[in-house]
Amino acid sequence: MSTTIEYRKNINKNYLFVFLRSLDFTQGIWMIYLAFRGLSLAELGMLEGFFHLMSFSMEVPTGIIADIYGRKFSRILGRIFSVFGTLLMIFSSTFIGYLLAFAVSALSYNLESGAGTALVYDSLKKCNKEKEYMKIMGREELIYQVSQVIAMLLGGYLATINYIYVFYLTGIIGVISIIQATRFKEPILENKNINKLQNPLLLMRSQFKSSCKVIKETPKIAVFIIFVEYISAINACFHYYLQNYWKSEGYSEFYMGIIFTITGVLGAILATQVYKLEKKLGDRKLIIGTSSFMIVFILVIGWTKFSQVGYIGTMVLEVILFVATGAYINELIPSENRASIISFQSMAYSFIMLILFPIVGKISDIYSLKIGFMIISILAFLGISLNNLLLLPYLKIPKK
Repeated sequence: MSTTIEYRKNINKNYLFVFLRSLDFTQGIWMIYLAFRGLSLAELGMLEGFFHLMSFSMEVPTGIIADIYGRKFSRILGRIFSVFGTLLMIFSSTFIGYLLAFAVSALSYNLESGAGTALVYDSLKKCNKEKEYMKIMGREELIYQVSQVIAMLLGGYLATINYIYVFYLTGIIGVISIIQATRFKEPILENKNINKLQNPLLLMRSQFKSSCKVIKETPKIAVFIIFVEYISAINACFHYYLQNYWKSEGYSEFYMGIIFTITGVLGAILATQVYKLEKKLGDRKLIIGTSSFMIVFILVIGWTKFSQVGYIGTMVLEVILFVATGAYINELIPSENRASIISFQSMAYSFIMLILFPIVGKISDIYSLKIGFMIISILAFLGISLNNLLLLPYLKIPKK
């Protein structure tokens, strides 16, 4: 079989992998589950903060591992850690036990974050098809959203019977995803001359320095990274704390599943159209326009009674930004540094979440979740507006 065909097959294999990896039935209920186990909002904030502290610390090392030892290896290891983390969530009964579960889950996230993107993009480069990346990323986002819809609906339903069933099913799917991760063909980087038998710490140091040099020489990468991860962190706070807010307002887990389903369906539809929007509008109108509309929906969450409408609008618009900026960033990164630099991106997200999530939890404990949402919306307005100003010099002005 032609090597090029094998690399091309990585794309379809990745679609199935993304579906399985995203079929996490716990995403919509883990905060409610831990609150049921007796944890306070402040403790939940501490757990999420610890997750991002761990993730922040390990993002770059795991990205370097993917660049040096292989994206396939990193993915397999990440899936193993994911299953282990799920088991810890099932059998732990103390705050320390949950802390360990979050640490393992963070490592799972780290090992996948740069490796998956790098494997797909470099597989396309091997076929001279990298220009298709935005379209493929849109399809991947479609599959991700469909998987999330299934996970939210089924997870919400199972949670009404017994929370523990949600975690058991997630663990089973995790094992299947490990098997799928073994089926990829590793993209060989011809211009990467590394002796993998060298001291791993020296290899990591060399890879880190070369990746920093790439960012220094191309500052547009850093601006895009900060922009998209700031938005992702803001939206993550809304996603998790709104679950407890809606629960306190009397809404069931199944109702939340319906909200997440509507969001996923709309996001899935838009994801496949982003490359068309980019061709029609150009990157300036697409990114500045989308983020500006997002501010409006964020303010709806923070300052009105229509939090469901604001949530749906905000999350759907994030899909557009995620797909578009992902393609732009990858165009700027050399293959031999791809996983490492994408890990820098995830590290930026973790750094913001490390600060923001526990603060919002503490404020919500002292005052109320609604006050917490108001504060997030103000931070979102200020941060996104500033990011838009910083981005303007790097975005193209469409030719008349």
